[in-house]
Amino acid sequence: HPGGHFVPADPEAIQTYRDFLVGSAARSPPNLPAATDEPQAIIEGVLAALGHKGDKSVDRALRHIWDHLAGDNFKFVYRDSDVEEFIADARTTAEEFSTSFYGNAINGKRWQIIRDFQTTGADGWIGTAVVETISSDDRLRRWIWELRKHKRPPKMGSWFIENIGSSDADGTFDSD
Repeated sequence: HPGGHFVPADPEAIQTYRDFLVGSAARSPPNLPAATDEPQAIIEGVLAALGHKGDKSVDRALRHIWDHLAGDNFKFVYRDSDVEEFIADARTTAEEFSTSFYGNAINGKRWQIIRDFQTTGADGWIGTAVVETISSDDRLRRWIWELRKHKRPPKMGSWFIENIGSSDADGTFDSD
């Protein structure tokens, strides 16, 4: 009818339309976190984006991490490379090592923040959170995320991922 939306009347057509709406929402990649987001939201956003199934979504998330969220220490191993090598390495690592960070984030069964992000120091420019993951082969790992705030322009005040450290196989962090 003019000026309105057509609403199907028969139950089968209504169900088909609902399936279409729910299905397209389920396939939509999550929003990627911004460096200006709160640290907890950055961690949750990164894990949600990497865990979203679909090659383009994972590559998009990895590229976003490299371009907007990775600190110098995070990128150190790639100092003579570029984002394409980072993406290829992350994908290879995810496929070959189920308990690696990328194996858990991309192919793992679940993740959960078990210790919320907490800052240290008077001005709260550095902090950590602990995330627990279950890999695709049911092994537990914990990850200590270290995020820091940029202290100089042009990114002053925005957060970046400094490091993601892995636990031992039993889920503990040993200093040895």
